[in-house]
Formats: sequence, structure tokens, C-alpha cells
Amino acid sequence: MRDLRFAAEGRRKAFRELCRKVDVVLLVGAEGSSADQLRQISARIGVPSHFVAGPDELRREWVKGASRIGVAGRGPAPEELIEGAVDWLSRLGPIEVSRLGGGRERMEFRLPAELARV
Repeated sequence: MRDLRFAAEGRRKAFRELCRKVDVVLLVGAEGSSADQLRQISARIGVPSHFVAGPDELRREWVKGASRIGVAGRGPAPEELIEGAVDWLSRLGPIEVSRLGGGRERMEFRLPAELARV
């Protein structure tokens, strides 16, 4: 369980970093228990955030007047959803895309001893 908490904290830290660099955050992926935590993070930093299941739910008024827009995937959101949100933004006008560091997560779990012997 420690590995899961570590991974979740790493994602929250990356989200805080994103919020500090943008005017608004679009978070793509299904709503879940972590959505409230991310809303609280963005609110504490003073950045509006909008959560959508997919790019078809994005709304132009959310990004009106914003010069820096963050797009992130919530939890295990497929890369296609994130790319779809970026494509949606590009249809509003010219954009420049920058990616924050962080790389891919890699987690390994060992089987409990009683299962490993089977």
C-alpha cells in the first residue's frame, strides 16, 4: 500500500507544479475520489480547474482570456484523452505545447509469500 500512496503523492506534487505555471487547468478523465483533492489543490493555489470525462465536454468560456492552460490526465486517463484536449485547444487558435517533466511511473508489486509458492 505504501507504493500506491507514494505514486498518488507524486501525482499531486506534479499537479501542484502545473497549477503554479498556468492560468487554468483542464483535467481529463473520469471523476473519482482524487478529483476533490485536486480541486482543493488548484483552489489553494488560486487556479480554476475544470474536470471532464473527455475533450467533447470542454467549454470555450473556461479558457477565455487564459494565456497558459494546463492539461492533465486524472488517474489512469488514456493519453488519447489528453491529446484530444490539446487538439481541441489548437482549434481555438495557435498554441505552443510544453510538457512538464516527470516521466512515466513504474511500479512493481511482489506477490504475497503464500501466492508466490503456488
